Amino acid sequence: RICSPRNSSAPWTAFIFIRRSHPPAVSGRRHEAQMPPRDVALTSFQEVQRFGRVYTGGKVSVSHDAELIVCMCGEKLSVIEAKSGALLFSVDSAADELTSFALHPCSHELVAATRSRQLQRCVLNVDGRSAETVHVWKAHRMSVLDLTYEQTGTLVASASADTTVMVFDVIKGFCSHVLRGHTAPVHRVLFGRAEGRRLQLFSAAADHAVRIWDLKSKGCVG
Repeated sequence: RICSPRNSSAPWTAFIFIRRSHPPAVSGRRHEAQMPPRDVALTSFQEVQRFGRVYTGGKVSVSHDAELIVCMCGEKLSVIEAKSGALLFSVDSAADELTSFALHPCSHELVAATRSRQLQRCVLNVDGRSAETVHVWKAHRMSVLDLTYEQTGTLVASASADTTVMVFDVIKGFCSHVLRGHTAPVHRVLFGRAEGRRLQLFSAAADHAVRIWDLKSKGCVG
């Protein structure tokens, strides 16, 4: 559960709750009429962990091994230890504030986008509580609104307010696809597999269209 503060500009607070299956104790004859039937289970929740003020809205992701939680916090990313709820460190950019990110599906690594339309690939050092930027490159003509990894971690797709979708080979460091067809800002992208295991990319935009892209032919197929 993520709770919003009264001041919308302040960081949000995340909680973890456990459910209690036993009903609260009720005693006295005057309460007997208010008690539910015995076969109706009452539930209540007890707070067991609080993550603190580390989130200001936007994307939240869990690492492949469920050890880390990464979320937006103002102009930075918060990297949280899932087991303890402790803030390990923050990821930022020397150039500008961060607008979106995607976690690697197989390792402690991420790609983040900045307000100045740069993409940066970072390796998360949990033991050293730091992030090392290993590659930075320019992407779209307008803000990047979403990022997603392909399941092997080789490709990253980006959605932009300039109505295009781009695909990058993050290992070799080049753009492999520029997909055009939307007529409004693209808000979401997601990789998938078609029949025959052919790699596809799904995109959703403010033009109320969801498009399916075949990466081999570089065309829209749905």
